[in-house]
Amino acid sequence: MNVKNKNKLRKDITILLSLFLIGKSSFKNEAQMASAMDSTVQTHGNISLLGNNEQSRVRLQDDFYTSINESWMKNAKIPEGESMYGTFHQVSELNEKNILNILKELSSTQDTQNKKGTTEQKLADFYKSVIDLENRNKQGMSPIKKCLDLYDNAKNLDELWEADFSVFNETGRSCLISASIDIDAKDSNKNILEIRGLTSHLSKHTIDSEDAKKAYEKLITRLLELSGENNEKAQLDAKEITKLEKILSDFSLEAQELYDIDKTYNMFNIEELSKLYPNLNIPRVLENMGFKNVKSVKISDVNKFKKSYEYFNEKNFDILKLYAKTRILIRYGRYLSQDFTDALDELNKELFGIEGKMPIEKKAVRAVSGWLEDDLGRIFIQKYFSEDAKKDIENLILKIMSSYKEKIKNATWLSEKTREKAIKKLDTMRLKIGYPEKWSDKLENADIKSYKDGGSYFANICEVQKKNMQKFNKELNEPVDKTKWQMPAYEVNAYYEPQNNEIVFPAGILQSPFYDIKASEEQNMGAIGAIIAHEISHAFDSVGSKFDENGNAVNWWTDQDRENFKKRCEKFVNAYDNLEISEGVKNNGKLTLFENIADVGAVSCMLDILSKKENPDYKKFFKSYATTWRMIASPEITKQLSKTDVHSANKIRTNRTLANFEEFYRVFNIKEGDKMYVSPEERVNLW
Repeated sequence: MNVKNKNKLRKDITILLSLFLIGKSSFKNEAQMASAMDSTVQTHGNISLLGNNEQSRVRLQDDFYTSINESWMKNAKIPEGESMYGTFHQVSELNEKNILNILKELSSTQDTQNKKGTTEQKLADFYKSVIDLENRNKQGMSPIKKCLDLYDNAKNLDELWEADFSVFNETGRSCLISASIDIDAKDSNKNILEIRGLTSHLSKHTIDSEDAKKAYEKLITRLLELSGENNEKAQLDAKEITKLEKILSDFSLEAQELYDIDKTYNMFNIEELSKLYPNLNIPRVLENMGFKNVKSVKISDVNKFKKSYEYFNEKNFDILKLYAKTRILIRYGRYLSQDFTDALDELNKELFGIEGKMPIEKKAVRAVSGWLEDDLGRIFIQKYFSEDAKKDIENLILKIMSSYKEKIKNATWLSEKTREKAIKKLDTMRLKIGYPEKWSDKLENADIKSYKDGGSYFANICEVQKKNMQKFNKELNEPVDKTKWQMPAYEVNAYYEPQNNEIVFPAGILQSPFYDIKASEEQNMGAIGAIIAHEISHAFDSVGSKFDENGNAVNWWTDQDRENFKKRCEKFVNAYDNLEISEGVKNNGKLTLFENIADVGAVSCMLDILSKKENPDYKKFFKSYATTWRMIASPEITKQLSKTDVHSANKIRTNRTLANFEEFYRVFNIKEGDKMYVSPEERVNLW
């Protein structure tokens, strides 16, 4: 999974949509894993790795995913405050419980052991500021009142910019234009500055729904009321904001296009940009953010940025000011009193079918995990990670990479020149396992306080944001730090980063049931093996294939090979397009192209490895693969993901992926006429 584009927005994401998980028994205390195993089922607490379809009402020849997972899906329940639940989420729960134990222990010993300015003090006080609903409710909207007043008092566009500069200095973020650091796609050793203008809170296709627009208007109305507006004006303002954001979304790139370097690598000289958009006063904006002497910037979504600019004038002053106010309310409402968080939760409930409320402790764990990654990561690694796992996983990855190299060598549709380049890219791929070589020091001087010491949840968020921006200022003029991670060490996820040509596996996912030394090779290959191979495959999918071994966006393919590649991609699109996920919900083959390529490449690689084993148990492999992706989800989130998620629905990524391989047909006696059957000419496989 390439997380680069999504990772920039991770602090604003309220629901985790997709995970790639692997695991090993990496935890120091085996009792904490509560693992047990018999000859057919491996468990992690109540997590069964290998599905059993003996009681299923569905023939596996007609729906393999449902047949294997039906019993589990029938008995599983989505936790309160969540929209989905699966094996991956169960492993995440274990990590969250361990993190909660860390935070509770630090909080209970803080007065006697945690000195001011230490990592332990920051973690404890941040956690306390989240769970202290009594003081959060007492403060109400007061933490953001100064920011709202700044915008309210602006009388023209110049004054609005000055207000926004002040808000940035208060919070570390602008509401009118934002900036972040990215790796230069043409020179992966160089950092560049990316800027973005106005945006929409809802995704491109979510806001197309009338129900979603009504729910969003309801949220904006409620937030404006909480800020002091009367109901009638708040309703009118909410309609105007929703209308604006719908227009912006209409001009934005599709989800899959945000990963396309040919569409997102758009560099602009500052002088030229200033002439094109004089009302933005870009040099002044960047200077206020601390970025001095910037010569050029990147704009990923050019059409959206251009449309955004149309509102930066006196004619649209009122809606621009209203937009800035609503950004404050949406962005920081979840860090305020209960009435603000209830309003935001209500939107998620209506959009994603969420039932019940997430416990405050779980919210606190996710808040600390999302904002103080390295501070928490250091302690997590010390308490729960075994160094033995790091070497074991590295050896397994090298074995899979060796198999992948053979597949590339045997790809007869590639010319020798392109094949050599592909192998070179594979040979130079970086492996990052467990945790970073060095931890970030961005919060070294951050002043994190509990309410008892005069702080607040909102103030702590702003403090972290300001330190993040200071780190961006420093990084811009420095070479790219190749040791840097895009994920915390405890996250249950993994990714491939094309601009560093690296695969990354945090410690959080290196645990049972996805990998266990006691399990059969087939079970492990169906879970962790397929995930590792999936990430490697991303180096050669429709996105990763545009980057060379150094992470630079250059064409290393011959023209004929690239043309053959495109034709094969078209076949993938057709293979996965319009497949039924649930009643009335279909899979989008174009949206999910590069993830489908990685899924098929992964299974192909694992089958090659197993074919070299004496008497391989393919049934265990295929069942393990299906169990890995089992999940239950609300109808609402299922529909949302079908339009916005670059991964196929789990049912599709299991059934349609496995249906490409002859071994699957042979082992389960699948024949023409069965619903799982796909004719040989319609099966797909790049490698």
